[in-house]
Amino acid sequence: QIQTIVRNAKSVSSCDSTNDSLSFIGPDGYTTTISLDTDVARIASVSAAYAGYLTPADLEIPSFNITCSPNDSAPELVYLDFSIKKANNDGARSSEDPVLSFKSAIQFRNN
Repeated sequence: QIQTIVRNAKSVSSCDSTNDSLSFIGPDGYTTTISLDTDVARIASVSAAYAGYLTPADLEIPSFNITCSPNDSAPELVYLDFSIKKANNDGARSSEDPVLSFKSAIQFRNN
């Protein structure tokens, strides 16, 4: 879902590799920002048309990184790197609390 949203962006407004957020103009003409909501450890998508989470409440995102290439001011590729695990699984042994890692390079269709 994240790949499709980013890939279909009309243009990039801001790529902030330091704060791991990406803002872009979507096909609907609204600015959308994707970032990690650290209060709930979920990936959030916020725009004038929609504000919500791209990850379910029963999962948390312990690490989340956005990197833009060749640089933040003129990105051609967005590298998305995050891990995901079950939320509130504090009592579980490490073998019962797996962490899955995801990495993706996303090229814009419309830039």
